[in-house]
Amino acid sequence: MSITITVTVTDPTKEECVRMANYFVELAGVDSATTPPAVDTVQVPPPPPAVDTVQVPPPPPAPPESVELDAAQMPWDPEKHASSRAKTSAGLWKAKRGSKSDVPPADTAQVPPPPPADTAQVPPPPPADTVQVPPPPADTLTFGKFVDMIMHAKNAGQLTIEGINQVIASVGLPSLPALAGKPELIPLVKERLGL
Repeated sequence: MSITITVTVTDPTKEECVRMANYFVELAGVDSATTPPAVDTVQVPPPPPAVDTVQVPPPPPAPPESVELDAAQMPWDPEKHASSRAKTSAGLWKAKRGSKSDVPPADTAQVPPPPPADTAQVPPPPPADTVQVPPPPADTLTFGKFVDMIMHAKNAGQLTIEGINQVIASVGLPSLPALAGKPELIPLVKERLGL
């Protein structure tokens, strides 16, 4: 009977190697009287070379630190532009003599303006029926008139600030100026103040 055991140990310590050796001796059932005692050192072969090696391509060359661009954001090209790297008054690279770069590329060519829009005039809409808003009735009490009435009554001693504030609070408003935004409450406040 034969048994094949494959054990892979990565970076074993000396103690781990001795324990494994002793385990295999016990596993084999060898009599310790006929077998020399377990050794203190175990030779561990070096790991086999990696089977699959991956070739990593070298990194691409670093781009130039700064590339000078012309006004059209184009880099200098020795096949199209003058070797002096001079620029025109518009800030563009000067063209190389005899090159066809005098004609701008299609993506930078001037686009002709759109044709003029139809100049026919659209007639204005017919005037809406004007609705005359009638003025408020003469007996309508505005906020300004109501405040004047309250001040007159206060100065005459008929009202106090505390009394005015209590009535304003009773209709759910924090202060007299808030009544300007709720003119529908003016008649109720007037009644409660006794005016």
